[in-house]
Amino acid sequence: MVILTAILLLILAPSPPDPTKSIVFLSTGNDICTGVVVRPTQVLSAAHCVDGNNPLTIDQLEAKIIKRSDSLILIDVPGLVKPGIELGNLPKRGDPVTSWGYAYNL
Repeated sequence: MVILTAILLLILAPSPPDPTKSIVFLSTGNDICTGVVVRPTQVLSAAHCVDGNNPLTIDQLEAKIIKRSDSLILIDVPGLVKPGIELGNLPKRGDPVTSWGYAYNL
């Protein structure tokens, strides 16, 4: 009976969120970067990914810059249908973390 209960719990337990479903691809001409969906139609990415001179698309949808800092950029993508990232509990110093993205030349 214990084994049957354990198997049922494994089958019926909700799976943890998959953060990779919130990753998108940014394109500005010949350059490609990644970003993460933070709200239903908003993406956060590195500011160096977008120079502002070329048309910006995210997952092949037209996008526009909402706000920019020296290091980050917030982008609006009307029509984007992807889940926002679920952060859960923030890590404490020394906790292991996982990072997603395209690490160029590392």
